[in-house]
Amino acid sequence: FDYPVRYAARVALSLPTWLTPRARSRFPRAAWRVSDYATPKQRIDYLMEMAREGACCNPVIRALARQLSAPNPRDTIRAIMAFVQSRPYLPDPPGIEEFQPIDWTLKHGGDCEDLNTLTAALVIAAGFHEELKWLDQPKAALNHVTSYVWLNGRPLWTESSIRGADLGEDPYVAADRLDQMEVLGARREIKTETN
Repeated sequence: FDYPVRYAARVALSLPTWLTPRARSRFPRAAWRVSDYATPKQRIDYLMEMAREGACCNPVIRALARQLSAPNPRDTIRAIMAFVQSRPYLPDPPGIEEFQPIDWTLKHGGDCEDLNTLTAALVIAAGFHEELKWLDQPKAALNHVTSYVWLNGRPLWTESSIRGADLGEDPYVAADRLDQMEVLGARREIKTETN
């Protein structure tokens, strides 16, 4: 795919007051700094808005969702997960939480909320109901954003920041099995409620 630097969106996302454009970042990416005062609900709502905008208005997302589509819904979701999991995992700068545009994540990768937002955009563009979920991790350095799709009336995890996680696999089980607990910012003994 040829990744455009910007696409002409029909829906303009307005930046909430808790999200600040980062004019300079030591990382060469377009990003917005997230205020420490933003609630998990505000963050998830904004990320879902980004995913829905990407699904409806980004021609690259729409074309990629069509290319990854398969006759079986599970195969379509697995293909989307495999594609997003192939993007590099790039953590935010230490002590700073950033959100980045979906087109940047598509080309360069990102951290948990960036990769799972890209997954949500592709799954929605493929015609499925996808949601992002905030996982509080009180004993960890970071909280985690993951995603799940509704298939046949039940939610199935679509964790895309853990390379090799399977459709429906709990993020903590996948991270432990694949020795990627650092992606969750967690140690092995940390477990939280999943669904």
